[in-house]
Order: sequence, then C-alpha cells, then structure tokens
Amino acid sequence: MPTLVSLADYARRRGVSRPAVSKAIAAGRLRESVHRRGTRPVIDPEVADAEWVRNTDTRRVPAERLEDSDVAKKRLEAAAAREAIESAQKAKRAGHEKPEPRQRLVFGDAPDEPVAPPAGAPPPDEGLGLSIKRNQNRRAEIVASIEEMRLKRIAGDLCEKAVVRREAFEFGRMLRDAVFAVGPRVSGLIAAMSDPRAIERKLKEEHSAALSKLLERLSAEDPQAGAA
Repeated sequence: MPTLVSLADYARRRGVSRPAVSKAIAAGRLRESVHRRGTRPVIDPEVADAEWVRNTDTRRVPAERLEDSDVAKKRLEAAAAREAIESAQKAKRAGHEKPEPRQRLVFGDAPDEPVAPPAGAPPPDEGLGLSIKRNQNRRAEIVASIEEMRLKRIAGDLCEKAVVRREAFEFGRMLRDAVFAVGPRVSGLIAAMSDPRAIERKLKEEHSAALSKLLERLSAEDPQAGAA
C-alpha cells in the first residue's frame, strides 16, 4: 500500500507552496497520485513526482518555479551544514576535540579567520592562569579567616549568635521581673507617705536594691559577667 501524505507535506517535499500543489490538482497535472481520505485529498508522493515532471510544461512555468527544487535542496544542505557546525562546537565545549577556527553558518562560505584578542589583553592561557591564581588566593583567605574565628571561639573571644540571643533574652526577662517586683513590695509604704521627695527616694532605694540582687545572682552564675 503506497504511503499517502497531505498536500502541505508533499509541497514541503517538492519544495513548492501548498497553493501550487492545489493548482496542479485543479489543472489535472496531478491525477493518478491524488486519493481521498474522507473529504480531504491526499497524495502518493512517488506517483506525484512522476506526474509533476511529466505534466508540467517548463516553457510556461516562471523561472522562480523551476528553481524551487534547487532552493529547497540548498536549504536542506545549509541546515545539514549548520547542524554539523553546532555539533562540532558542542564537542569542543565538552573537550572532545581540539579548538578550531569558527565556521560561518551560511552554507558555501569560507570559514572565518580566528579573531585576534584586543590589544593589551593577556593570552588565553595566561588569563586562565591568573583566574586560577586569584581563586586560590581567595580560598586561602577564607580558610585563614575561618581558622582565626575558630581560635577566637576556643579562647572565649567569640561565641555563637544563638547563644548571645538566648542569654540576652534571659537577662532581659530577669531585669523585667526584678523591676516589676518593686511596686507590689513598696506600694503599701508609699501609700502612707505624703512627701513626693521621700517617695522618690524610697523608689530609688528599692530599685537599687533589686538591681544589686540581680547583679549578685549573675555574679554567682558567671563570675566574668559580674566582674564586667
């Protein structure tokens, strides 16, 4: 059973437009190769090629029509050349081949000459060496910085951020509790006092006593904190 294709597929195969295939069917130049699949016409491409050559009067066909097949052939060749060049470039990037001068993507043209580097630019190998050297120096600086922080942490000059936050929160809570405890303790005494200055002195004494007790508590838990 012959392989049947659509009008558009045969037009691409033939290198002409779809309307040109429809006109050939309407003019009777394609007859034996045309079949019906439901309501749509389909074409046997091998029979159609023979009919196209046999029934086309080249004396009445414009020159551009005669060149359609040649143009299609050249397009296919150009596409194949582009694919070959892209494959070669991918292989170079993967390290499978040695670098070669760039090739133009236009079929039939000569390859470009290698592009010279700008004036004053280092050779490719030298630039790569400088980049590697900079990366090595940067890595050495990072390693030295990490080692310095590790030694400071061992010596007690540094501590973890989470520990600092936790200790600060705990100290704030203790300070709040110490200050808030003053009011209930002295409220009865202050209520019986009428002299504002005496009330102020009493509050200062109670606050100072509460903060002193808090400092003594911290000193007992951490002598270095009490000394600070």
